[in-house]
Amino acid sequence: MNFPFYLPCPRGTAELLCQELLDLGLKAKQKGSGCEVEGGLAAGYTACLHSFIANRVFLPLSEFPAATPEELYEGVKRIPWEKHLDAQASLAIEADLSDSNLTHSHFAALKSKDALVDYFREKTGQRPRIEKKDPDIRLHLFIHQNQARLSLDFSGHSLHFRGYRPKGVDAPLKENLAAALLFKMGWPQLAQAGAAFIDPFCGSGTLCIEAYMIAAKLPPAWGRVHWGFQRWKGHDESLWQKTRLQAKQKIKLLPYPILGLDINPLALRQARASADALGISGKLSFEREAAEEFRLPQKMRQMKGLILGNPPYGERLGDEEDLFHLHQSLGQALKSSAQGWRFGLFTPREDLAFALGIRADKSNRFYNGAIECRLFQFTIDPSRELKEKNKLQPPRFWTGHTPSPEATALANRLRKNLKKLKTWKTQNKIECYRLYNKDLPEYSFALDIYGKDCLAFEYEPPPEIDPSTAKGRRYDFLASLAPALGFTAENIFYKERKSQKGRGQYEKNQEWSEKRTVTEGGLRFEIDLLRYLDTGLFLDSRSIRQWIFQEAKGKRFLNLFSYSCTASVYATAGGAAQCVSLDLNPHYLEWGQRNFTLNHLDPHRHAFIATDVLTWLNSAQGGYDLILLDPPSFSNSKKMQKNLDIQTDHPRLIQAAANLLTEQGKLYFMTNKRGFKLKNEALKGLRTIQRKDSLPLDFQGGRPIHQLWEITRSLGAGPPNTR
Repeated sequence: MNFPFYLPCPRGTAELLCQELLDLGLKAKQKGSGCEVEGGLAAGYTACLHSFIANRVFLPLSEFPAATPEELYEGVKRIPWEKHLDAQASLAIEADLSDSNLTHSHFAALKSKDALVDYFREKTGQRPRIEKKDPDIRLHLFIHQNQARLSLDFSGHSLHFRGYRPKGVDAPLKENLAAALLFKMGWPQLAQAGAAFIDPFCGSGTLCIEAYMIAAKLPPAWGRVHWGFQRWKGHDESLWQKTRLQAKQKIKLLPYPILGLDINPLALRQARASADALGISGKLSFEREAAEEFRLPQKMRQMKGLILGNPPYGERLGDEEDLFHLHQSLGQALKSSAQGWRFGLFTPREDLAFALGIRADKSNRFYNGAIECRLFQFTIDPSRELKEKNKLQPPRFWTGHTPSPEATALANRLRKNLKKLKTWKTQNKIECYRLYNKDLPEYSFALDIYGKDCLAFEYEPPPEIDPSTAKGRRYDFLASLAPALGFTAENIFYKERKSQKGRGQYEKNQEWSEKRTVTEGGLRFEIDLLRYLDTGLFLDSRSIRQWIFQEAKGKRFLNLFSYSCTASVYATAGGAAQCVSLDLNPHYLEWGQRNFTLNHLDPHRHAFIATDVLTWLNSAQGGYDLILLDPPSFSNSKKMQKNLDIQTDHPRLIQAAANLLTEQGKLYFMTNKRGFKLKNEALKGLRTIQRKDSLPLDFQGGRPIHQLWEITRSLGAGPPNTR
């Protein structure tokens, strides 16, 4: 005998459910928000045992009009109930109504119960009893547009209850929705091909356990004891046991490369308890690791696989910033260590998906309860990196923050500093300058002004400062800029300034670019307010660039470690006969050539050499009248033949550069290394003068940000002096 089983499922998963049932060998078709399956009892048993996605399995008993309470009563009473349960049985009836005259589900359930009870009382003189907790039979009434369908709840309880989750443990994803996401990402096929699986936000382990069950062909309802059909009079126990035996023969309880990561030790304990309850402990792994620190495990580096996660959405004040940086860090980690893997992000937040910096292959709509979410599917590949114009710019989390009363002193200091510099910057036509640098101990920031924009650098707080306190001070600082200085939120930018090694100050620092063209000394320069730790225009070197401009006419100028070639632009604009710029990174030299073009200077008439400066100096020919040597404090770049430590290596570096000077030539040597000591005794045949006047007004006061020496070739020169 064939039955028209009906399987409802989570919203948005009906197509997946239908395909799952077809793959199980069942005759299935999508109907409404679920699927209809035709077949004998074996089809119903198979659906109950094997469906990862269905909510329930219903066996419709009758359909009839139910526009009125009377029609509902008569329709229920016409069903031959003795075929389904005994008069002494217990039962429960649930009702769902939509777009119908009857609008009260509890009333509809009571009316149906009355009809069933009256049926047995009139036939046998006995009546079934109502038992909500553990009835013999569960019935489900569905009325849509005044048409009723009364069904046996064949599965008995929602199929998302697999039985492995410990009592009292809530999970952000129901098990069948988690399975639907895995099916949508193609995990059954990937698992069959031997792929690995990782959930970087595993929580209580739902995605990992569902992934294991799919890979092992372990039926999702394998451990379930109670079923809705067991006390139904039409149940065939031998057929049910045969269905279970066939399923058991396909199970492969083997270890699989499945890994769940989470920072919360309680969640990991719950995940391991779930695996224990299912009897698969030791066949998959749960480890403690923060998602923002994610790196593909070494043992999985040679594999391909799927990474799928459901990160937190954010509920508390301050979560927004943490979530944004979490997704940004995860995106960078994926691009650096998981090339060739598939990645799925399940979230209601499209902005957080963009923060990954990876272009999605597709997105699919699902619902997590009432929350509309999307599954963003990615292929981790360099070609999928978002172009700059498509990347989400970092949100300004502080815009809704009201500065605390303690921030009043900060606002006053900002106004005071601006007033102090007003005449100086007007007279010198300066639009790019430093306004604040750790003036108040509570607010450890530097603030640079670039025309209509301002860029705040936060120095890394010491470990003894509580993170929530540091965040409050950060929001205070940033939220004070608009009222104190008149900047709009769109023109305020923020970066963290952490301790950097080597050329870390120049390396890519952000996933976003915010380019501007600014003016300094009558010259124009391209800056980037976000992409690198520094913007491309070192404001503290303004005076040095001006000296080079004044001294360069008719001379050959050499710019060592030139970065964006701003000093080269000054030299060329000042009339240098030739300008040679060297840097290890060709991208910075391209940036420098754009700066030349901005000032109508022909970059083709000058040299831009991408090379290791130390190696180049060993074989370079001399004849330079003016040299700027501004090396990093430390560098261990793989492109360099040797590491560079400026405190140790500066004598040979200065000596090699000075050997290229003409007889009357001049070398400017500058370093930002804190505590640097020049080893004059190691500089043979050179005269050194430490310049104390190189810091412009906006950088005076406090610890000097750089040291500068003017060096010339002068045999027999006296002891070093300063001026």
